Amino acid sequence: MELTAEQKQFIYNNFYEGLHESELDKQKFNLLSTPHELHYLADKHNWDDGITLLQWIAESDICSEATALELFWLAQPQDYQSYKLSQELTGKYQSYENDIFTLIKTIYTNYQNSFYKQTDIH
Repeated sequence: MELTAEQKQFIYNNFYEGLHESELDKQKFNLLSTPHELHYLADKHNWDDGITLLQWIAESDICSEATALELFWLAQPQDYQSYKLSQELTGKYQSYENDIFTLIKTIYTNYQNSFYKQTDIH
C-alpha cells in the first residue's frame, strides 16, 4: 500500500530529520493509524536522532512484523549477545546503548508473544 502525499507530509512535518527527542509529540505519533505509516516512518528515521521514536513504533499495536524485524536487525542485536536480557549496560555510551538494548528487548518479547501484525509489508 502506497501512502498518500498527505500521510507522507504529516510524517515529514512532525518527525523530520534533526528533530530533537525532547521535541517529539506522542499525541502526533498516535495520529498515525496504519502499519504502513509506521513502516515508512521507521525507514525515514535517522538513528542519530535518537531511539524514542523507534521505541514508540515497536510498542505500537499497529506495528507490523516486518517493521519490527527491520528495527530489530538495524539495531545490530549481535552486538548485545554477551548481555542477559535482564541486564542494564554501563560504560561510556550507557544511555544510548541502553536505549537500543531496550528496543531490542521490546521487539524480542513482543515478537515471541505474537504482538505484531501480519501485513503485506515485506
